Amino acid sequence: MELKNGQRGQVLAALCAVGMYLALDAGTARAADLQGDWRTPYPGTVRIAPCGDALCGHVIAFDPPAGMTQESARDVNNPDPDKRDRPILGIEVLSGLKQEGGTWRGRGYDPERGIAADATVTLNGEDKLTIRGCILYVLCENVNWTRVP
Repeated sequence: MELKNGQRGQVLAALCAVGMYLALDAGTARAADLQGDWRTPYPGTVRIAPCGDALCGHVIAFDPPAGMTQESARDVNNPDPDKRDRPILGIEVLSGLKQEGGTWRGRGYDPERGIAADATVTLNGEDKLTIRGCILYVLCENVNWTRVP
């Protein structure tokens, strides 16, 4: 099939539009893969979901310390005294996650130790992810989470 000059431009424009749509859709699909409920080794469950233009993770369930309930456990290890009375249930432990290639970067908070750090999240297949938390770029620790079915 032979195309005239005007038609060739229209076909190229349509192909570019389709290519851009597929690229945007693939990026959304990759971000959606990270969304969901994840079991932590502490043990607990964190829900990763959109928050603004990023992804965030909030504690939705956990095994509370002896003598406490999920509702009564507080963020007692937080270095900020004003935050020590906030409930662990619902606390944001991952914030501002934005995709950079095959990883997401943002901030992480460990309420068990009261430590906030830069976080890099890597999805390993569909059901496992690794979170690497680093303080001062040299003190780093990895933790693995498993998707809740």
